[in-house]
Amino acid sequence: MTPIPRREFLTALSALALSPPRLSGQTPPAPIRTRALNHVTITVADVKRSVDFYQRVFGMPVQATQAAIVVLQVGSGPQSHIIAPAGPNGVVGINHFCLTVEGFDANRMLKIVTDLGATGGRIRMRGAADGGGGPGAPDGTPELTFRHPDNIGCQAGRSPLSKPPIAVRTLSHVTLTVTDAQRSVGFYQKLFGMPVQTRQGPTVLLSIGSGPAFVAFGGSPTAKPGIGHLCFTVENFDADRIMKTLADAGVKQASGPGGGPLTAWVRPRGPENNGGGRGSKATPELYFTDPDNLTMQLQDVRYCGGSGPLGEVCP
Repeated sequence: MTPIPRREFLTALSALALSPPRLSGQTPPAPIRTRALNHVTITVADVKRSVDFYQRVFGMPVQATQAAIVVLQVGSGPQSHIIAPAGPNGVVGINHFCLTVEGFDANRMLKIVTDLGATGGRIRMRGAADGGGGPGAPDGTPELTFRHPDNIGCQAGRSPLSKPPIAVRTLSHVTLTVTDAQRSVGFYQKLFGMPVQTRQGPTVLLSIGSGPAFVAFGGSPTAKPGIGHLCFTVENFDADRIMKTLADAGVKQASGPGGGPLTAWVRPRGPENNGGGRGSKATPELYFTDPDNLTMQLQDVRYCGGSGPLGEVCP
């Protein structure tokens, strides 16, 4: 899989907008239904260094390789964490994320997104050189690309370590920084029918499939659009224990963001942002930065972005 340009919205819709957002939990009608968060791709300065870090700390096995790109398996799969070289422009970052949908048909879905006002729509046939094609797909694996209102990227082995320090289970969510949250939420709801799962203050969280995975939308009119962070889940989340484990793996404790690569901190999300409750004053949320200073989050497998000691309570 070739990383897409930073400002292109890519959706690889696997088989399995422009209107005001619906702010209730009821699923609105939509032409395309999401089912799961499939993968997130990051572009890095040194692929080997990043692969070594994620394997050493989280035990992620190699699921596939595509030229210089390494696909790391998340949990039991098929979810994955894809690490790609930054390329000639040298831009590191969270490049795009992928949602799986029902009844994938690239041509039909290209018409749908075009009719909804999305621009830059095209179908890319990923060939054998990039891990595509195979039985039943002699011309390659189709991937649909189009542009999000803020041009944010989204794409609609070896054995793991026997006892990794931290065993990740699933991809929980991605948080998007946008210039107009109402417009972006409306786009996703009209295209995918994603209901509101919960809110964190002004931030709206839309459910992927039946949840608890979600896409979050925050930002302001002057914000720089992009993918702010992605989140992995673990069993039996304990912030203090995980912070110690990260420290043992060379990730230093910090008081908050801005400490540079390989740092970790805990944000206590209070009632003003729908945190706390059920005997806790706040919901602990754990963040860390990787070797390229990209922000990641770790939460419990039950995390839905809501209240409660594990963020597991959503309306």
